[in-house]
Amino acid sequence: MKNIQKSYIYTLATAFLFSLFFISCNGDNNDDEIIYPTDETSGLTKIQELSNDTYTFSLYTKKGILSTGYNEIYLQVKNKTTGEFEKNASLTWNPIMHMTSKSHSCPYSSIEKVTDKQTLYKGFIIFQMASNDSEYWELTLNNTIGGQNVQVSDKVNVTNATKKRVQVFNGTDNVRYVLAMVEPSSPIVGLNILTAYLYKMQDMNTFVPINGYKIKVDPRMPSMGNHSSPNNIDMVYTGSTGFYQGKVSFTMTGYWKINLILLNQNDQVIKGEAVTENQDSSSLYFETEF
Repeated sequence: MKNIQKSYIYTLATAFLFSLFFISCNGDNNDDEIIYPTDETSGLTKIQELSNDTYTFSLYTKKGILSTGYNEIYLQVKNKTTGEFEKNASLTWNPIMHMTSKSHSCPYSSIEKVTDKQTLYKGFIIFQMASNDSEYWELTLNNTIGGQNVQVSDKVNVTNATKKRVQVFNGTDNVRYVLAMVEPSSPIVGLNILTAYLYKMQDMNTFVPINGYKIKVDPRMPSMGNHSSPNNIDMVYTGSTGFYQGKVSFTMTGYWKINLILLNQNDQVIKGEAVTENQDSSSLYFETEF
């Protein structure tokens, strides 16, 4: 009798577990009814929310701040009525610096969905200057849904980067340029991929990417006799990525100044000087310290 009872209990338990497994495997998998959790932002830090009556736009970065230079920014859009994150958002943005006497924009990318993510989008903005007490950046975000545009605007705080990662300058051709370093963001001793975006300023709100130029690279360590390093490779334009890419070598940790010379398609110098005994650095450079 006891064996029969045990067998009966075992059969019931097995049937219950099987039913749970069946339900989990064959439940309703309609993506339209799934509210995706915020773990798609794992490894990112939320810096701000921009909100209106219907949507909340959350901004994230890896470092948790916006600073002068290149900023990779991630976004999620939450519908306040449904509580769901938008999986098919059509996003655009426009950053504007409001100065005391004028306003201007800066170079920025389009916003695309992150590969293998359902609700996460990203793009980049290159801020030329930091916010201060009287001058500020305003970011306008647009989301087009069902043919209707939803817009929200708010101030965003931009701090000064601790090292020079963006240069704004007039070239010998009287064109105003913006040059911003992307990598290395976490340099190592040895050879590092060096990438940068180059734009020309067409007007106060229009920045056009420049291709076909070349950027000579000469890293120096001022605190160590201004020595250079071997195996550096000048940056050239890569059409598949839209930025300039080369390699920079660091032989030890510490502060490095990456001296640059910008050349046009005819190898004419647009900005920068060679480092010599009488010229310890170029007027065009990036900085890093690690």
